Amino acid sequence: MITVMTPRHNGSAISVFVLLCMACGPSFAQAPPAQAPNSTAVDSEAPAPPSSQLFVPNPHPFGGAGRPHILPMRSPEYFLNPPAPPAAAHLTYYGGRVVSNLQVVQVIWGPGSYLPEVTSTSTPSMATFYQDVLNSPYVDWLTEYDTVGLPTPTSSQAIGRGTFGNQYVITPSTTSTTIDDSTVQTEIAAQIAARKLPAPTTDGNGHTNTYYAIFFPHGTTITQGGSSSCVAGGFCAYHGTVAASGSLREFFYGVHPDMQTGSGCDTGCGSAATAFGNYTSVASHEMTETITDSEVGVAVALGPPLAWYDANNGEIADICNARQGTVTTGGETYTVQLEWSNAQGACVVSGQSEPPIFTLTPPSMPFSNQYVYETSPAQVATVANTGLVALPMPTITIKGTDHASFLKATTCVGSVGVSGSCTISVKFKPTTTGSKTATLTVSAGGAGTKTVALTGTAVAAPYSLSPRSLAFGNCAHGTTCAAPTVVTVTNTGAAAVPITSITLTGANHTLFSRTKTCGTSIAVGGSCTISVSFSPTTTGVAAATLSVNTGGGDGTQTVALSGMGT
Repeated sequence: MITVMTPRHNGSAISVFVLLCMACGPSFAQAPPAQAPNSTAVDSEAPAPPSSQLFVPNPHPFGGAGRPHILPMRSPEYFLNPPAPPAAAHLTYYGGRVVSNLQVVQVIWGPGSYLPEVTSTSTPSMATFYQDVLNSPYVDWLTEYDTVGLPTPTSSQAIGRGTFGNQYVITPSTTSTTIDDSTVQTEIAAQIAARKLPAPTTDGNGHTNTYYAIFFPHGTTITQGGSSSCVAGGFCAYHGTVAASGSLREFFYGVHPDMQTGSGCDTGCGSAATAFGNYTSVASHEMTETITDSEVGVAVALGPPLAWYDANNGEIADICNARQGTVTTGGETYTVQLEWSNAQGACVVSGQSEPPIFTLTPPSMPFSNQYVYETSPAQVATVANTGLVALPMPTITIKGTDHASFLKATTCVGSVGVSGSCTISVKFKPTTTGSKTATLTVSAGGAGTKTVALTGTAVAAPYSLSPRSLAFGNCAHGTTCAAPTVVTVTNTGAAAVPITSITLTGANHTLFSRTKTCGTSIAVGGSCTISVSFSPTTTGVAAATLSVNTGGGDGTQTVALSGMGT
């Protein structure tokens, strides 16, 4: 049903506006300059600091009527590869109101050219979008931003599903094609006061539920605080708050410029396949911001009436600006913008039912021939989160008959954020000759398991060390203990082995010393010895490594040293 409304202009309506405009202001979907999380008023003349690549600097600092924070116009290319959300993104609760059960009233701003889906109430349309998406998992997961039980100040509200409160076509008092935000506020207040638009509804706590989503015809420009709609440096949409005055309750509103071909917003507000897809994406941005931070339009400080807000990155949708997804509900698939979840640490379209997804590359790691007891250069595998939610911390193992011949190290020490990655370094260190195979296995919660095939061939080294470890046992500190045996270096190859150095390394290497009979080389079939001693200076376990370094490509071999100071 479409109801055509005509405003009534009288003295009372005008006086309502005068009172309202003293305590009203829009909230634009864009991050403010960073401020400390307290309720100190922000200096309205302070310059905004540089923003990250995800956010465009605002024309004004945060706070107060006429100080916009815009959902900015972008180049079409920007939407094809939007940057990842800021690493430190997190919404903080400042004590303000959320919306318990959002009721959307769609307002058509008079006659003119509109996208058919904007003015229609048949499926699919903006009317069915609001009704369907407000009753879907896209809204259900927002319960993580309930304010019940949070420390004072708190509005003690639970967020639930919403309703579509019908579509209304108004006949505005102005016929101008350039409309300032102050005029928008005046007009909606007058239409409500004249009962041409339904009055705001409230929840059980007396807090407003109603949001007036206003759509403008082709060729109409909306201005606010020096910014304009659908132009370079301008905005795609915003949502605002009008404070209660007299008999008129506080209400929320959103401004949606035309997005048809030639509007300017047709190329700078999304990458959906259709204009309707970009309409719903932008509408979802403003809708979820209204639900989780309803009174931001009248906030002048980082404190109440702000609700869920990131002092560096803005509101729930600002953090995920330009990242689009889809919601299938009511028999239709709608394009929406992803929203930030503190619980999931990611931009999401729904709760944890959205599965984590990752890739593991490369699929195989073939190592070159390697001398036994020597370590190859590392090869690196990459775990990349390609899903819409954070990837649980991966479990990384090397399995298979020859798993002991391969060593691993990793940077995957926590969950991997959306679009993030971590690495696994693998080295080949065989202890016997022959072909070796194993499997690098990565498991990550509900994302499943992926593998990398590890292969390599171990060949006999041209020399050997024996034994491969020396355990000194207990040794009184302040004394020197000899090893139970010497280390013998034997040339097992067909050419002389050059000895370049024999060194001690490791955390406790200064507690060990060595003497040797080895010269600068070992003849074919020859050998030399290395004697090691342990001189602990305190009690406790000590460990080090004895390394025999050879030239001519013959590599380095090691002996593990250990002892206990008593």
